[in-house]
Amino acid sequence: MKVNRVESIALRNEGSCRFPDFCAPSVIIAGGRDVPHHRAAGAIPDIGPPPIMVGWINGENGAGEVYTALSEDGGRTWTPPRLLRQADSTTRYVTVTLFAEDQLSYAFLGTTGAGDPDGERVNLAALVTSDLGETWKDFSIEVEHKDPTVVGGRLLSYCGHYLLPVHTSGGRRGSVEPFQSALLSEDLVHWRRGGVVPGSAESSLNDGHITHTQPGEHEDGLIMVMRESSGARGRAEAPGGRAEAPGGRAEAARGHARSALSGDCGTTWSPAQPLPEVPSPDARGFFATDSLGRYVTVFNTSADRRSLKSRVKEPRGPWGPVHDFPSPGQRNQNVDAVECAAGRYYCAFDTDLDTITFADVEF
Repeated sequence: MKVNRVESIALRNEGSCRFPDFCAPSVIIAGGRDVPHHRAAGAIPDIGPPPIMVGWINGENGAGEVYTALSEDGGRTWTPPRLLRQADSTTRYVTVTLFAEDQLSYAFLGTTGAGDPDGERVNLAALVTSDLGETWKDFSIEVEHKDPTVVGGRLLSYCGHYLLPVHTSGGRRGSVEPFQSALLSEDLVHWRRGGVVPGSAESSLNDGHITHTQPGEHEDGLIMVMRESSGARGRAEAPGGRAEAPGGRAEAARGHARSALSGDCGTTWSPAQPLPEVPSPDARGFFATDSLGRYVTVFNTSADRRSLKSRVKEPRGPWGPVHDFPSPGQRNQNVDAVECAAGRYYCAFDTDLDTITFADVEF
């Protein structure tokens, strides 16, 4: 791994941020300049860096308000945090998922009531900007699936429609059966639930990342990689990524990720299978297929989220060695990334719950 740059995007004591935790960032190449897989090899970000937008949640126990920041020089400098959505007495935000296409940037927000103790009764709202986040407008969407869900990994455009990973862990009272799935749409406006990968009473599957399978492996298929959390009837952490205290369920789960396959663009999924090459000790990871056809993953190897690592799988080859991921501070988690050139990624993650960190790395 080559590390080109590591910078702090936002610190907790900056601006008007009034909540105590920074968490759950999302990153895009803004303004619809997201590099398609077939053209990523031709991009040279050092010569003409595209604009980078990062959004995150500023909230107590992973729920609060939404901020963004923009860089137009490859992550060297960033705008001050920009308030995207303010929390109030009735509404809090638990997730932000950014997406860019056709000169537009979208923010899909997971909203919940201020009195929701689980962070599981989540509705989906959206905004759109045409000027790199200077101004945002409401973007009306319709979700046919009514059960509460939490958004997991990146929004993917593939095989003629869009897929947004979602999950539910069932809530404290087990009012909803746990599952991992994806919302599907042909136009970013009308969404329906696709196939389900079920969890169980003992464990739930969540924070799924969906990407296309490697060349020569399940051609024209999708793979969804999920973390397994112990205790489907009670969340091991808040939506933004706060784990339980040592000795709780989060520390007890020291396993690996699970994966499921779809040959029909997410309409149905195979049962989840162990993915032992990718550790997942009840901590959210990152998983993608890059323009070189490789699987790229970033993960924690400890339940306290103090050991970020990465590894790569070549097409038709074995998994490569585990490398240290550049992670300042003590605790780093919730990594999101977008490929800006062949095998090179702009990454964003939260550090010690008080800093949003940017890293430009080549896997």
